[in-house]
Amino acid sequence: MSGEILCNDKLRFAYPEGFYEMTEEELSSLNVLEEGPGSVITDPQRHIIASFGWKPMGGISFLIVNTKDVFNGMRKQILEPMTAYGVRDGGAITRQLDGEAAEGFCYEYTAGETPMYAESYVIKHKKVLYYLHFYARAALKEESLACWNEILASAKWL
Repeated sequence: MSGEILCNDKLRFAYPEGFYEMTEEELSSLNVLEEGPGSVITDPQRHIIASFGWKPMGGISFLIVNTKDVFNGMRKQILEPMTAYGVRDGGAITRQLDGEAAEGFCYEYTAGETPMYAESYVIKHKKVLYYLHFYARAALKEESLACWNEILASAKWL
């Protein structure tokens, strides 16, 4: 592995050769992070972008909010504005990240004239919500998913 992302000092992901963490200048042209802290990595040769964000939750709100509700809200927040890009919901996905269930979904859309494939996940761990987003060209989906799966498989709670 080439580097790592550390989310909230609690969740670590390793990423393979070819990826690097994007600069503030590069990020200014993208809309890939939720509000709050996070990091974005890219592999420009493979046309992949992955973002990792987190949002601490306080007090009683964390007790009453469940991952399915947050997932459904995230899904709606992503899909509704993307109707202009021909978004197609590919269905729900649940993944295990170092023993914790992450609720997610895949979707496809068109950026300019380029067909894209994406996955988005939310995971609730202790008093923090973690958001993971993956974007790749649809034409390179299989190769890109292999990289994404490698990154997700590296997840470690600290």
